[in-house]
Amino acid sequence: MLAARRPDLVRGLVLLNATPFWAFRPPSGSAAARGLLWSALNWAGDGSVPVPESVRHLVEKYWWNQLRSPDTISAMLRLVYADKVGFDMALVARIVEATEHPGALDAFTSIVLSPKAELSFDELVDRLRCPVLLLYGKEDPWVRPLWGQRMKRRLPAATYLELSPAGHCPHHEAPAAVNRALRTWLAAEERVRAQGTGDQDPSEAGIGLDVGSSWEVVEADGRAIRVSHIDGRPRSVMEWLDLAVWSVLGRALGAIGRKGADTEESRTTA
Repeated sequence: MLAARRPDLVRGLVLLNATPFWAFRPPSGSAAARGLLWSALNWAGDGSVPVPESVRHLVEKYWWNQLRSPDTISAMLRLVYADKVGFDMALVARIVEATEHPGALDAFTSIVLSPKAELSFDELVDRLRCPVLLLYGKEDPWVRPLWGQRMKRRLPAATYLELSPAGHCPHHEAPAAVNRALRTWLAAEERVRAQGTGDQDPSEAGIGLDVGSSWEVVEADGRAIRVSHIDGRPRSVMEWLDLAVWSVLGRALGAIGRKGADTEESRTTA
């Protein structure tokens, strides 16, 4: 992430549906990556289907062709869109067309099987020094509100805007609302800079992004999307339970990490 590694080049960052869970392969070159399981996936090289060429056609026929079929894509879009009719067959056709490229299967595989970065998601987030906008669709079935709440707890100075009704693709499903959210946040940040308040949170500067404020944006098709500036606190029993569980896990994992670091330091000293 450029904003974490080169903060001198980035004045602000927008994270859309940000979540730490994506790559599951260990970082390249790590001890875990040299294990039997991951070595088996590495034999074909990054960016290609990790199966012998002699059976690749079976993968394409029985998995890839089913995955990229119009029916499967339509079902997936209905799952992730809050507006179940918010997409049309023209969008489905464009997605299918992209999958017909000779390199489409390898490109898709390289995303699904890409290794983790050297720095974890949380480590990158902790390095951020620029203003951050967290933008989430409230009805996203994959990146549910609790993920946004976790990010807000990790970045308490970030602005957290939630769109509703909106699912996993708010930039396509509710483009007017997303654009309004971006423009509002950017204008607030520019006014903070103009006032010479440095890194002050726009919500603390009293310039129109107060926590708890919300507004409606009417999309081209007449749908009203509410944009809400929220504080990230849990709002349901499940979200409170998630907070409790992850608080315990965070302390446990932190203790394990410190123990591992102490052990490594002891070995180095010895």
